[in-house]
Amino acid sequence: MTDSIPFTHDGKHYEIRCAFDGYTVHVRPFLDDRPANGFEYSVDLPVAVDFRQWTGSSAVQPLIDSAKNDIVSGSWEKIQEFFRSQR
Repeated sequence: MTDSIPFTHDGKHYEIRCAFDGYTVHVRPFLDDRPANGFEYSVDLPVAVDFRQWTGSSAVQPLIDSAKNDIVSGSWEKIQEFFRSQR
């Protein structure tokens, strides 16, 4: 199962892909059909089920929100810049 959530930032068309491998939901941002950064967000099914029981909400939505926020805030680029400055 793979779901795709499109969004636009700075004129670029991204998609957040959510894939379920039978045990884990993986969330990752894509740009032009390639990973948009080095981040992947995931939650295992038992944790997601417990989260829904305890909070009444999806454990996947915060991962989607984090993926979008990291694109908008440029988190990956900031990390890369930090490590480049340490050379």
